Amino acid sequence: MKKTFQELNVGVEELFLVLGIIIGFADFFSLLPPEIEYTKTLVSWISLGYLFYSASFTKILLGERHKKADLAILASFFLLATKDLVGFILSAIGEASALLLPFYRYVLAHAAGLEKITFIIGAAILIATSISMVRYPVRKPSVLHLIHEEEQPAKAAQYVIRFFSAYFLLLLTFIMVFNLAIEWLAISADSPLLFLLVFFYFFFILKHHKRFEPDTFIHKIGSGGESFYEHVITMFQNKRAVFLAISGLLALHILTDAAHFIVPYATTLKSEFYFSQLGAGHEHLWKRFFADWATITGANKLFSPFIYAFNIIAAAIIFISPGYLWHQLSKERATRFDKIAPVFFGTLTTFIMLPVIKFQSYASKNLVGVDILTHTIQYPENITMVFLISALIGFAFHFLAERYGERVNKLTTIIILAYFSYYIWLFFVDSSNYYIVSIIALLKAGEIFLGTHLFFFFAFIIIFYIGGLIIFIAETLWRRHPETFKYPTSLKKTKRRSA
Repeated sequence: MKKTFQELNVGVEELFLVLGIIIGFADFFSLLPPEIEYTKTLVSWISLGYLFYSASFTKILLGERHKKADLAILASFFLLATKDLVGFILSAIGEASALLLPFYRYVLAHAAGLEKITFIIGAAILIATSISMVRYPVRKPSVLHLIHEEEQPAKAAQYVIRFFSAYFLLLLTFIMVFNLAIEWLAISADSPLLFLLVFFYFFFILKHHKRFEPDTFIHKIGSGGESFYEHVITMFQNKRAVFLAISGLLALHILTDAAHFIVPYATTLKSEFYFSQLGAGHEHLWKRFFADWATITGANKLFSPFIYAFNIIAAAIIFISPGYLWHQLSKERATRFDKIAPVFFGTLTTFIMLPVIKFQSYASKNLVGVDILTHTIQYPENITMVFLISALIGFAFHFLAERYGERVNKLTTIIILAYFSYYIWLFFVDSSNYYIVSIIALLKAGEIFLGTHLFFFFAFIIIFYIGGLIIFIAETLWRRHPETFKYPTSLKKTKRRSA
């Protein structure tokens, strides 16, 4: 056995990753009992915590590592994110075992007080850590070096500026990076993203006949989401890459919704954490399809499967393409949508004329973000006509792409950016409503400390969503042709300096 592992170049770390992959697949196919599912969520949190600790907050912010400060920051971030743990328990209590049920009930019974206390403690730790960071030197490359010189502060005003810079940057890191990682990867999107990673990686192997290397394969799949975050985190150390990093986090928003919604809708396997709170309108597409199949007759019945298939394909392209755009930007490669333009415009026609998938803001006040719903075909008498129009448009773009490839590429990019902008706008409006209502309620209740911090979070949300969207659009349009793009300078050089 030992000899076999040596031949495969598989060690203890790889074995743990394999175990994580197996658990992730079991979770995706709803095969995990509640106790194991809860443990798996905690393991995901711990894994992401280890990722951030390894990346080192102080290394990124100051240019050199301070382990005690890293541990304090990590502890404060987890305390600030207690609401996510409460949210998981709220969704899982319906299927909790006798072993976990008392713990779940206790946490939910004291949820409001628990969230308040842990938030205050977390913020206090962050303030104390920011004060201690004032005396640390600032090195290159680092985030603080972008706004401060390397010399130590000499005056009281400089100390105050350094403190607020460190504190606000830590809060910004929590909002833009850590909290999103916990919410989107460690809890609700982990297993669907794992499913997507395995599918695409196997597709890549089969398409390009690459040599199967167990060590590489396991790491790419087992740490796919973490690798993305690690890459983005390090990009915040350089001002030429920081804007691209922000846009990458926005791209992850819509990509994880593909894992949240599109994969479960297409496979019938839904995450209980997310869908248990969403209510009506979230049935998988197979159920919608069979409901239509039972009532539609004639030629329309024959073409009805294509309507559903075209909707899924168009939605998948819309949700995945921003991630592809960002990947091409970060690698200094040109985007090429002309190859898929016939499929995209053909299926998009159906997606617009006979949608069975739509996205909007959440109807529930308890949820924040973009909701993606399904429904049956609204005008089944038009199925045949819409299918023929979609096929005609698809064939038309096939010939247009051959003759006017660059123009088709531009048009596809603009349409994808338009959908992406609409999605981000919905997310921003929903988040803004939540923060405005919460800030007003806290200030009226005399909770100045909590209300002030939520105000800071709201300000960062504006910077993140609106500023990040503008950056993403500008970077995409400017960097589409790296051979002629002049600003900013090569990201490849930036990477070498940041290493």
